Amino acid sequence: MVSPVATAPPPRAASKSEASYLKEQAANAKTAFSQTLREIAHGFGTGVSPAKWTEEHPLIMLAGAAVAGFTTACVAVPSKQKSALRRLARIEAALRPPPEKHHESNGKQREKRGLVAILLAETIKASGGIVSSMLKSSGMPGNPSGAAPANPDQSVADQPPPT
Repeated sequence: MVSPVATAPPPRAASKSEASYLKEQAANAKTAFSQTLREIAHGFGTGVSPAKWTEEHPLIMLAGAAVAGFTTACVAVPSKQKSALRRLARIEAALRPPPEKHHESNGKQREKRGLVAILLAETIKASGGIVSSMLKSSGMPGNPSGAAPANPDQSVADQPPPT
């Protein structure tokens, strides 16, 4: 049972100094605080006892146990519809295997790219032949013969290889 809160006694005489009065008040506060903590700890120890609650209120504890059991059963046991859906999902997974993953020639999985990256890569691939033929026709270091084609309308690819 909770005891009444201890209050500090009023000052006895006017002869006390302010410092001694404050020390006395601090000691009273510490005592009251420690007493309150002891009462709280004692209340937790005896207040959370299901056996004691069952002795005092058996019907309420019985109803609480029934509600807890029903709730646990609802959560733990799947319904017929949920179990049928799971079974159907397993059958569908068995009938339709997952799609094969495409890998590059080096064994690494292809990374997903956006539309702009795909367009840029295809443009570079397509322009590679054009740049190569321009270098060959201009006599740049990429041209093995170093000479321009005899006929400007004829492309380098149409000419016979140099001997």
